[in-house]
Amino acid sequence: MTAPLRPTELRHRTAPTSEPLPDWALKTFEAYLPYVLGVTEPEHAPLVREATERFGAYVQAIPAHERGRDDLWTLLMWTRVHGTFFGGLPVAPWQQSPARRERFIRRFYGSDRTAADWVFDKIVSKLPLPQSPTIRDLAKSLREMMGLAFYTNPNADPITGYTRVWDRTYPDHPDVDLGRLRATRQPATFDPREVASVHMQGHPYEVPRLFAYDGRPRVAVIGSGAGGAVTAARLAQTGKYDVAVFESGPRLNPGRYPLDTLVGMSQLFESGLLTLSKNLDIHLLRGRLVGGGTVLTSGLSVEPRAETKDLWCATNGPLSIGVKRDAFDLGIQKVFKRQALGKIDPRVYTDASDLLGVGARKIGDTEPWAFDRDVQWNNVMMRRDQRPEPTRDQNGDSCFGCGLCNYGCHFGHKLSMDLTYILDAERAGARIHQNLPIERLEGHLEEGGMRVTHLVFGRGLDERVEVDHVVLSAGAVGSPAVLLRSEAHDGSWGRLPAFQNDHVGTGLGFNYGSGVVARWQNESARPGHMGFQIKFVATKGGDPDFEIPIPGKPAHRARYVLENAFVPPGLMSNVVPGVGAGHRDWMTDYKKLAMCASTIGSPQTGVIRGDRTVEYKLNQAEMDLNRDALAGIARLYFAAGASEVGLGGIRQPPEGGASETDTGQGLRLRAETHGDLTQAELAAALEPVVFEPEHIMLSSAHPQGGLRMSAHLDAGAVGPDFRLRGAHNLHVVDASLFPSTIVVNPQWTIAALAEVASEAIAQQLG
Repeated sequence: MTAPLRPTELRHRTAPTSEPLPDWALKTFEAYLPYVLGVTEPEHAPLVREATERFGAYVQAIPAHERGRDDLWTLLMWTRVHGTFFGGLPVAPWQQSPARRERFIRRFYGSDRTAADWVFDKIVSKLPLPQSPTIRDLAKSLREMMGLAFYTNPNADPITGYTRVWDRTYPDHPDVDLGRLRATRQPATFDPREVASVHMQGHPYEVPRLFAYDGRPRVAVIGSGAGGAVTAARLAQTGKYDVAVFESGPRLNPGRYPLDTLVGMSQLFESGLLTLSKNLDIHLLRGRLVGGGTVLTSGLSVEPRAETKDLWCATNGPLSIGVKRDAFDLGIQKVFKRQALGKIDPRVYTDASDLLGVGARKIGDTEPWAFDRDVQWNNVMMRRDQRPEPTRDQNGDSCFGCGLCNYGCHFGHKLSMDLTYILDAERAGARIHQNLPIERLEGHLEEGGMRVTHLVFGRGLDERVEVDHVVLSAGAVGSPAVLLRSEAHDGSWGRLPAFQNDHVGTGLGFNYGSGVVARWQNESARPGHMGFQIKFVATKGGDPDFEIPIPGKPAHRARYVLENAFVPPGLMSNVVPGVGAGHRDWMTDYKKLAMCASTIGSPQTGVIRGDRTVEYKLNQAEMDLNRDALAGIARLYFAAGASEVGLGGIRQPPEGGASETDTGQGLRLRAETHGDLTQAELAAALEPVVFEPEHIMLSSAHPQGGLRMSAHLDAGAVGPDFRLRGAHNLHVVDASLFPSTIVVNPQWTIAALAEVASEAIAQQLG
């Protein structure tokens, strides 16, 4: 094993920012934003201009090698086409009268049963496009981007009453340095070149420095999330292997995690957060940074349920992965210790945290909601001794409830993988390479299967690096996509059993769900944004499961849980219902709101393509389950005294069922008409409105499957030894292994499997 003969540099060959959107696209955005968000008064004009500038900068800050910019171009192109030809002679949106723009937005977000909509949907479905958007899909995505650009601007806070973290005081946390906090103040607009500069960190690369090249076997770990970080650390700590971690996104210290949500989207999420399933039914959140998705959560860690362990660790069951139960439990314990998991400090809870619990206690059903079915642990520091070595970025001894967890903890209180296992790996000699995605693997067939010999880098880099072993940990979408691109380049991959049995890129499922907001008449003393995001996970009736029929396959037993949550205004603008004045009405009452999300463990019927496109279609039984979950949340909030409950999305009440004053209000339920209904009655009331996935905002940060693990030779891509079937030196360690969706947050489960996998891999490598 020798170093490459020539010291080739891997040079970045793309522009540091994406190409700006054309002038017509930004003009279309600015022309319609006031009518979508209901900010049409003259005093809002500067905010609309700033939102347009922020949106343009955000698009440029998305890495040029990702397709986020092109997706947004397509979104605005179709919006322009619709707006230009609606309501009279063809006129560009920015040249239309205010009355015509308002009529178009009412039409665009109105009923989806018109002949014009039907014709558009049919035409688009026949076009060779990466996605096949319907009118409703376009409308949802447009409102999403407009709300984010507008309400992430600090200058828009007077509308919502939101208090930025640098303007707060923390009387219960005297350890917080308020001077340092004030210094984090963010401007209204930002320079896309500065934001995009994080994607250039580490470039250019030198091949001779990617590994130590000291004679030990070279192990390439692709991905640095819960699976890759743990595996890299444990293999490096043996001292036997030359370990290098390859991550497609940047590496940031806590103090560099952004406090501007729009900046965070472009820096930390693939395609700037706007990654969608092919039919745009599900919004997929995929982290792209050192530490992976563990950086982008609230720190919530839920142990895999006993039922999951029983099924996966069964000796010969259909979902058996061939891992012994005691080994799995030991892995869970190791992660618990290293991540310093603890309980949430009650001081960081808000008044909105327990409203679902208040409702459940008042209802007192014969099958009550259980708020302790899944014990919540957390890797966010709640006591000063959780991190014995404070970093210079840390402000205060523990979490003070800023509510910005989804973009990394700027104040150094979250023990995500970048601050635990990644550091362990580095201290043990592993090398961490940021902004270096892997395009494909190369190898050759030999007796008994495939041997991987090289990594080929993506992002426009035309270089290969020799390796001895590969651990694929790029996530449930990323890992199958790497293999599919490898097979497309070299058809010999298709001879492996994993490919021949059609187990690569199939069997994808999700924890997905939709948000619900509830409004009270009065503001609470401590509104939802002034503390920790999530307090509990609730299940109903002893964790019932629901049978979802799948054509040609056994029915899937699905479950759902409820998670209370709260998010900053930019994200809340995507959860509240309606458009125009109706949307503005909800945002004005931001401090009177509570929020909850349903989470459903879906069937694994999705498919992944080599370009990371995901195809997944909800069936009718899944829609029934979604309505049931949404109705359950609504009933709990009404019991707790909510005056209104709104469903995320832009769907309007059915034709003939809404008055003129309801136009633009979206789907909302009122206490006076719906407050006394049972859950079943509420679900029935939703059926005429919520009958297609595009009618609500469905999202998922937790894809699972795609390279499922199985003890049975013909039932999964990966065997009990964590090797891809048919490959000698290629292992898989991430959520793509899951043989079923697990409904609860999967990061602890992934890390526990990685603890097991690292021992198995080390034994195989000798």
